[in-house]
Amino acid sequence: MTKRDVADLFGNRFLTEPAPSKTFPEEGMTATDTMRLLDEDLVMEGDPQRNLATFVTTWMEPEAQRVIAENLHRNFIDHAEYPISAEIEQRCVRMLADLFNAPGKTIGCRTQGSSEAIMLGALSLKW
Repeated sequence: MTKRDVADLFGNRFLTEPAPSKTFPEEGMTATDTMRLLDEDLVMEGDPQRNLATFVTTWMEPEAQRVIAENLHRNFIDHAEYPISAEIEQRCVRMLADLFNAPGKTIGCRTQGSSEAIMLGALSLKW
């Protein structure tokens, strides 16, 4: 069986040879082949639902997944372009402030990750 026959059998040449890691290959690949390559690599990571060592989200309702998927194209940092999204953000901030019994008028913002959240929290305490 030739190398091309094997690639045809498995549907992607990178399943029969190492994936590029330092330079771009001479020939590109289809979106489907890219997805398969990433799926094959990521399957080795293990099942996140069995990961008891971190505080990551491993499951969410399908409706939440749909909301995320339908809004990935938005640049939520641009409040002038997306004022309703900015208001939804502030609703969440106000509701979380209420949950934690914050006194008075509350201001805040959402963050993309824990490091950013820690830094912004520390800055808010400073100022």
